[in-house]
Amino acid sequence: ATIDVVFLGAPLAMGDDAAVRWIQRAAGCVAGLFGAFPTDVTVFVVPVAGAREVVFGRVMSLSGASVVLLFGAETRPESQRDDWVVVHELFHLGCPSFEGEGRWLEEGLATYYEPILRARVGWTSREDLWAHFVHEMPRGLRSDDEPAALEARDDIDGTYWGGALFAFLADVSIREQTAGARSLDDVLRAVLSRAGDATHVARVADFVRIADEATGTRAVAAVYDAWALHGKAGDLTDLWRRLGVETVERGVSLVPDAPLSGVRRAIETGSAH
Repeated sequence: ATIDVVFLGAPLAMGDDAAVRWIQRAAGCVAGLFGAFPTDVTVFVVPVAGAREVVFGRVMSLSGASVVLLFGAETRPESQRDDWVVVHELFHLGCPSFEGEGRWLEEGLATYYEPILRARVGWTSREDLWAHFVHEMPRGLRSDDEPAALEARDDIDGTYWGGALFAFLADVSIREQTAGARSLDDVLRAVLSRAGDATHVARVADFVRIADEATGTRAVAAVYDAWALHGKAGDLTDLWRRLGVETVERGVSLVPDAPLSGVRRAIETGSAH
């Protein structure tokens, strides 16, 4: 794919070449998941005076793929490993758009995969990845006064972390049911192949159907029914234990011989277990 980078406004302190390399490396993270970068795209880099990080990003896809990235004008190139925005936004290009529904699915998938993809290329540690999930995933859980269905929740936690929890539970379930032969990675590649990239419109039902066809299971349909429709996520504390993610004072410790430690390592690396 071709990525055209357009700089708008005053030059960034890091210079054009460094910003292009930043975007190119983030695109490489995404290409590692899909096998190739999913589509041609124009990336607009807009400077934010006084800021030292990537402040915001937005994908615009239904009139041709483009991404707007608000780069802090004083952002330093060595801070790329700590940035999540660019990988998150470029990931969106590999999934179809769900018009009128499924914002929780679009944002949840990107929220789940962004730290995983950065861990797979060594930008963050395994321990930091799982500490992030242990700390943030509970934000997606439904409180007693909230609707059961993710589609009916329009808050940030429900959309981003409720959707990420769906992706996480589906990924673990697929890997368990197929003894590591299939994963959510395979689902995303199948959805991209059959339903198209972000310039195409699909239904949530299409995603679920393709997911189960690609894995030869009903894992995604079951998680969709239990969690996305009825708000039943199961016991996260027990799931962390089975994955071998143990909370300690300064983060997490990873237990090598836990029942699902192979699943955990496969998520970290993108390999079979």
